[in-house]
Amino acid sequence: LGLLGPGQACGEEAFLSGQAHANTYRAAGETTLVSLEGDALRRACRSFPPLEARLRERAERVRLREQLLLQARFARDLPPQALEHLLERFQADSCAAGEPVSIHEPGLYVLREGELVVRSGPLVVGRILPGDTFAEDHLLGSPQEHALEARQASSWLWLSAEQAAPALDASPELRRGLLQRAQLW
Repeated sequence: LGLLGPGQACGEEAFLSGQAHANTYRAAGETTLVSLEGDALRRACRSFPPLEARLRERAERVRLREQLLLQARFARDLPPQALEHLLERFQADSCAAGEPVSIHEPGLYVLREGELVVRSGPLVVGRILPGDTFAEDHLLGSPQEHALEARQASSWLWLSAEQAAPALDASPELRRGLLQRAQLW
């Protein structure tokens, strides 16, 4: 699900949740791994609170990467560096059930939780489920006349077209997939 480079860490989620995780790591080359016991890390976090905040931020990013790789086909098509680029820039948004979904600006939008419906007038013409992208037509410069509404409380990630551009350039598959989705509605 990911690659670790020099200075990067793993195990944040297990430390923060207090539950052991069964992950497998495989070295791609000569590797030195430094391990820190939970008690020592807890003491370090108490002495330096920004460390725990950084661990929580990193754990959320790992969860997000795993969720995108499992649910969002576009994420699997991206080179690892392009996916990391997106993960660093995504912003979160949400709405309650029954509320309209506003598209802040042209960009890449990915539903994280909940369900959205696509409406053309009073008709429901589509559903958006976790892992699906939406508002592709705005990103690609040809906005359609349809409305998005949360069928249930929903949350999504988004980033501007400018921020998404490097991923679109790095992955012709992503651009092709977004074009296909834009033509659905």
